[in-house]
Amino acid sequence: MNLASFHSILTLVGVVAFIAMVIWVFGKKQKSAMDRNAMIPLQDDTPLTSEKSKQ
Repeated sequence: MNLASFHSILTLVGVVAFIAMVIWVFGKKQKSAMDRNAMIPLQDDTPLTSEKSKQ
């Protein structure tokens, strides 16, 4: 196995991993979790209750 073959196999593994991640992220099972995570930047920055008790 020469270096070119190794690079070809590594590229193929990377492409397969990328396609698998895209399918996982946009799959129906992950929709509710991804919708919740998409709302994180829009939430208020109120401190947690444990932080309030320290002050």
